[in-house]
Amino acid sequence: MAFQIAKARSVLSIQKQLVQQNQLLETVRKESASQIIRIRDDLQAAAELQRGLLPPPISSGPIRLVSFFQPSDEIGGDVLGTQQLDDGSLLFFNVDVAGHGVPAALEAFALHSRLAFPPPETPSRLQFVAGRLNAELLSRDGRCATMVLGILASDGSSVVMLRAGHPHPLLVPRDGSPRFVHEGGLPLGVMPNAFQPLVNVPLAPGDRLVVYSDGVTDGNGDQGGLGNDGLKAFWSTMKNEPVDAAISIMEEKLRHANRGRPPTDDISVLVIERAL
Repeated sequence: MAFQIAKARSVLSIQKQLVQQNQLLETVRKESASQIIRIRDDLQAAAELQRGLLPPPISSGPIRLVSFFQPSDEIGGDVLGTQQLDDGSLLFFNVDVAGHGVPAALEAFALHSRLAFPPPETPSRLQFVAGRLNAELLSRDGRCATMVLGILASDGSSVVMLRAGHPHPLLVPRDGSPRFVHEGGLPLGVMPNAFQPLVNVPLAPGDRLVVYSDGVTDGNGDQGGLGNDGLKAFWSTMKNEPVDAAISIMEEKLRHANRGRPPTDDISVLVIERAL
């Protein structure tokens, strides 16, 4: 009898422990679900903030400007920006921070702030700012970025820019074949005192300059990005399309290339056109 009582007490004790453990697991589950919701909400807020940094389109006056951005995660390490300068010219930039997700996005936010406030307003300041950003990234071990940074003349007649390891901008003349602008230097955060030469690109009426991150050309390899030749061919066929329509077609083409899945790399595109 004593044995049966002891056995029953043991079973009751085990049952009590199981109930307590189940209650603890349920509490942990609810707390985890709440944390996941908060993280999701924070990511959505960050994604909205990142979209809010995109350059507003320009559809009147001597220039046209459109952009397209698609991160590989909720938020990404690519950043696009423009800033109207005091003399009427337009600062523009496209930065691609190495990596993906939250760490890359945080660095991208920081770089956007450094470039836009206060903006470099002369060609020499472009190089100064690039050098400062290079030094800052070197101070944060292992973080690097590529960038195109330039100033568009107020009448749209020319661009002065530098390229720090970024994909070669594509010049699309209204009359003639597209060509890549190859001049440039090393990425930011790779080598101290890296030098990025300035290049002047004249724009005739109807000419376009396409600045983009490597997610446009690389993507998912053979099943993703357009490739250099594909990018040139696409913009060659878009010469008679309005630039806003062309960027929408490009967006759809990239989605098709990625088979409707999120891209494996962030995608960002900025197109500048001198109006006819």
